[in-house]
Amino acid sequence: MNTLRVSSNKPEYDGSAPEESESIASSQFYEDCQVRDTEEDEEDHTDTPMGSGGQIEERDEFAEIRKLAQAETRRVLLWKGILLTVIGVTAALVTAGTYRILRQEEDDDFTTAYRLFSNNIKDAIQGHYERLSLASRSASLAITGSAQTSQETFPYVTIKDFEVLGESIRERSGLESLTWTPFVPVNEEGKWNNYSAANQGWVDYSRKTVLAASDDEQLYRSYQEGPIGPMFKLPGPPQQLSAPVWQQSPPPFSVQRTLNLDLMTTGTITQTRYNVLARVKHLTFGDIDTDVNLINSAFRKEDHELYHARKVDWNKSLPATDLPHSFIAEPVFSEINDPTSELVGQVIGYVALDNYVVDLLPDGINNITLVMRNSCNQTFTYDIRGSSAYYYGSLDLHDPQYDDLEVTTKFYGYDDEDIIEEMGQGVVCTMTFHIYPTSTFEDNYRSNLPMILAILVGATFAFMAVTFFMYDWFQGSRNRKVVAAAASSNAIVSSMFPSVIRDKLLEQQKREQREKRKGKVEPLSLHSQDRLSLQEEGRGGDVPLADFYPACTIMFCDIVGFTAWSSVREPVQVFQLLEAVYAEFDKCANNRRVFKVETVGDSYVAVAGLPEARKDHAVAMCRFAQDCKKAFTDVVNRLEMLLGPETADLSMRFGLHSGPVTAGVLRGDKARFQLFGDTMNTASRMESTGKPGVIQVSHDTAEILKEAGKGAWVTPREEMVQVKGKGMLITYWLAVNAATGRSRDGSSTTSGTSVSSEVSDAYTWSNQSKRNVPINGQTKEDQKTQRLVQWNVGVLSDLLSRVIAAHKDISAPANTTTTMGKARNTPDASSLLHVEAGMPLDEVKEVISISNCGFQPSHMPPDEPLEKLNKVAKTQLHDYVSTIAAMYKDNAFHNFEHASQVAMAECKLLSRVVNPKLSGVSDDNPEGHGSTLHDSYGITSDPLVQFACVFSALIHDVDHPGVPNSTLLSENEAMAQTYGKRSMAEQQSFDLAWNLLMDARFNELKLAICGDNTDELNRFRQILINVVLATDVMDKDLNELRAKRWDRSFGTSVVEEAKKDKIDRKATVVIEHMIQAADVAHTMQHWHIYHKWNSRLFSEMYSAYSAGRTTENPAEGWYEGELGFFDTYIIPLAKKLDECGVFGVASSEYLSYAERNRMEWEDKGKFIVEEYLQEYKAASDAVASKDTIMEDDEREG
Repeated sequence: MNTLRVSSNKPEYDGSAPEESESIASSQFYEDCQVRDTEEDEEDHTDTPMGSGGQIEERDEFAEIRKLAQAETRRVLLWKGILLTVIGVTAALVTAGTYRILRQEEDDDFTTAYRLFSNNIKDAIQGHYERLSLASRSASLAITGSAQTSQETFPYVTIKDFEVLGESIRERSGLESLTWTPFVPVNEEGKWNNYSAANQGWVDYSRKTVLAASDDEQLYRSYQEGPIGPMFKLPGPPQQLSAPVWQQSPPPFSVQRTLNLDLMTTGTITQTRYNVLARVKHLTFGDIDTDVNLINSAFRKEDHELYHARKVDWNKSLPATDLPHSFIAEPVFSEINDPTSELVGQVIGYVALDNYVVDLLPDGINNITLVMRNSCNQTFTYDIRGSSAYYYGSLDLHDPQYDDLEVTTKFYGYDDEDIIEEMGQGVVCTMTFHIYPTSTFEDNYRSNLPMILAILVGATFAFMAVTFFMYDWFQGSRNRKVVAAAASSNAIVSSMFPSVIRDKLLEQQKREQREKRKGKVEPLSLHSQDRLSLQEEGRGGDVPLADFYPACTIMFCDIVGFTAWSSVREPVQVFQLLEAVYAEFDKCANNRRVFKVETVGDSYVAVAGLPEARKDHAVAMCRFAQDCKKAFTDVVNRLEMLLGPETADLSMRFGLHSGPVTAGVLRGDKARFQLFGDTMNTASRMESTGKPGVIQVSHDTAEILKEAGKGAWVTPREEMVQVKGKGMLITYWLAVNAATGRSRDGSSTTSGTSVSSEVSDAYTWSNQSKRNVPINGQTKEDQKTQRLVQWNVGVLSDLLSRVIAAHKDISAPANTTTTMGKARNTPDASSLLHVEAGMPLDEVKEVISISNCGFQPSHMPPDEPLEKLNKVAKTQLHDYVSTIAAMYKDNAFHNFEHASQVAMAECKLLSRVVNPKLSGVSDDNPEGHGSTLHDSYGITSDPLVQFACVFSALIHDVDHPGVPNSTLLSENEAMAQTYGKRSMAEQQSFDLAWNLLMDARFNELKLAICGDNTDELNRFRQILINVVLATDVMDKDLNELRAKRWDRSFGTSVVEEAKKDKIDRKATVVIEHMIQAADVAHTMQHWHIYHKWNSRLFSEMYSAYSAGRTTENPAEGWYEGELGFFDTYIIPLAKKLDECGVFGVASSEYLSYAERNRMEWEDKGKFIVEEYLQEYKAASDAVASKDTIMEDDEREG
């Protein structure tokens, strides 16, 4: 990487390794470096003013800061005396004013609290009205909609399930009864009587609906049978319209006394009311009285009493019918949402006003008076008591002293003053609510606190005066803390700048402060624009802190493959690698007296020769680069167990160049010590044009090494290098180990031989691994497989430790232990752990049971250490994984390395599972009640599920034949018959892995997994079957099963089922989609990862084609097939990971990579397929040539 802006950040690192042996090895490595330096180049180490860390000897920062603290302390003592005097004077004033202020605060608190609660009441009442209005409007629209749907004409409209509609409206609005009353012209009353007699079946239907929801036998006996009679009226003047009571909810006890009663003759509805209703076209209220005939016709007295008792309290000597009731009228029009259409009827609801005075305040907030007034000169008073209320009576009983605090809210929804005035004439009534505090409510905010606090304030001032006399004792402790904190801060600044530069900055700051106090300069910032303008105006300005260093050597190094490697790992793992690597580099820098400039991403920049000049800058930097190269190899090999496969395959490019450098502090925001010049650019180019695992140096650096007698360290590169802005350059490879003619054991060697060997070492593995030639008795593939086995064992051991911790409630035999490295004495384990096994495909279940063991999620720290896996079980686990690795065939794609990649992707998905318990709310638990089953549907609280998921990833392709199931049908008829001609490769992989696990050699491992519990073993097998067979995405029946289950869990066909069944179903869907995503994770990762595994898959399929196992040439449709695979499977799968809601924001990463890879494949895929084909043919020719050579050697032998 090339950069012109660098800094001297030095992140602190404690240098501790994961294991003691690793720490010792690391320390030994640096001791060897120091010994080598002494033996090889004693003449290079001249006396310098620099310490062992390559910096100028630092002054005693603690002593300097201590002096500064003492000077400040004298000022503090002076101000202490002044402060004590001020305290005495202030005490009298503050004490006197405290009482007055606090009393005023109580008044303000009372007023504020009342305003808050009265506004709450106001908002709640408005909410009640809105719900009432919306519900009544819904009933009106439902009647009009029913008429249009059934093609009935008004007034001859009947809703069969009127009780269902009525019950819903009553529950939402607080109405006690709901009545549908059509307007019938007088000349059609005979026709109406015939219609009502013919359509009275709704009454029985409504009664049956009520009885079905009630177990009250008395209610059944309350209903009186009999037909509906003709419309009947009360005496009075004739009307133009009739308004018979037609349908009512709840249904009446007696239809003869209720239904077909003409309300136009009862005073409930008059022609004037009809005219107002037609004009308002909205909900209206009647007057408030105890005329509740329609309620009494459908409610028994005791039920009515109980209904009101649940809401408010009142003087029980009065019946519930004496509580304020009113009726509402909602117009019904002939057309939906068209108030200009004909008014054909009305919905009448009887409501107890108690409904609108409850749930207005939180419990515990009492004694606020609520007065109801309407335009019909009626008044009623309630006392609000939390969520309930008390009814005082039909008078205005509020306290007049609080009239100025009155809050008013209306209980109607129209603003037309003419209409309101007309309604005020007694036709209909508008209602308003008036809110007042009470003296009892105010008393809640009155206390003796003002007097008490006034006394305490005086005592506090006295105590403060005494306390300050103890100040001297605390002063020493404070100073020590200040010194330590200031020294720490100064150390941080020192790490950002070389000592020389830091001292200049501090001196410049002091000078600027002195001049500022004298008024000679204006306040300056570090912004160069301000300083430049002052210099141009002749008013001074500091000269930038910069110097020219004529002889320096700069090193750039960069991790090769880091971007692709990091794309498949968690951010924490990325930083674990970078911190470990660069901490080791920092140690090397201190040892070699090299100045670390900056780390930019995965690039590390260092320089030798500044800030203090040194003649051996090139030699020192070369040794430093060699140390870094070895340190990097040690770190990645050590961390592969922790960070996963391919960590040890990472390498670094190094580039060195020597020349002049301009360096200094570019002042401004986040100022840093920076390097500039062509030397920086060229060093960057040396790195970017280099090769992995070797150190490339420029011609200038090589010449300096030759002049220093180190010419044996460098070997010219075979070809010239094209460098941007420089043209073709001659560069060199660096090898320091053989420079002095001594080997590491001290024996003599010849320079030429050693240099050649060192330069070629970087290519030994890559060249020999292509032929799989043994190195030290093992091929690179063998070593890689061993590393993969160790990593898988480590991951499974951690997960299995959590499984064991979840089995704490299962008692072990007296002679059995599971920790401290001791094995169990269980000779009958094989008989205990046995399950009946059939064809795996037949055992696939729609829902897997998830255990609620209460175990903490894997990404949360446990309260106590996890129980360790005993040595015998861990040894068996290692043997099992090693055997599984050996059972994988040498396929290009379906091999053990790919299985490990799938396991790592599965681990990453598990680590990103969101834990809804952190928020306490989920879709399944909207009220936030905590439960371990709500940890992402129980996945994170069931360690066995986590272990089984990773275990399944490891075994899912065991003994894969290298061809799809469609080919196996014709290629292996016996296998096809055994497995029912479906999912043959997957079923065979499962059977092989399961049968191996059931072997007596792995009894201790089985006991660790299942804890002597056959049910757990069955559950473990069930999880494995579902997960492994989920990787067969070509089986139509399995795909349909998974699609239906997804739809039932997260789609549009969600079914009602038990809560645990619902959670288990979702968990089953999630874990199956996790393995599917992990199996094709390379398509949802960095392009290089996708390209690598796609190439291997092509090679595997083309190999099968070349061998005659398949008839279709994969090269002919590979480009289009990949696009289709992205469109029909990968991208939809990535979207499902987001839709299931358990991966949080992390799910967008997979979709983003999938879409980008799809776009890049669409752009480059055709050319890449040609490259695949050429690479395959070249590899085949190489293998054929190798076989020919081996045959010739055998004949000659």
